[in-house]
Amino acid sequence: MLALFAMHGIYQGLLKPARTALVADLCRPEDRGAVLGTYSMATCLASIPGPLIFGAIWDRSGGWTLPFVLSGICVGVSGLLIALLVKPPKESN
Repeated sequence: MLALFAMHGIYQGLLKPARTALVADLCRPEDRGAVLGTYSMATCLASIPGPLIFGAIWDRSGGWTLPFVLSGICVGVSGLLIALLVKPPKESN
């Protein structure tokens, strides 16, 4: 169990700064503070119902397959939407 917690800590330590850097790179420098604040608020608010919904699906499905499949689908759709809709800002020189 200790190894799992250590691996999760390493994963979070590598992922969170990369996500925040990506968000910072995709916005204009003058909007960076507001964008990072909004991003932080949105991710924190989403972290409240996410595990509750996952647990409810787990309980109702009677197994572990459905919640992970649905989570994978959500991640895939999110990645697709980011690839299609998010464009880096044009450099203003």
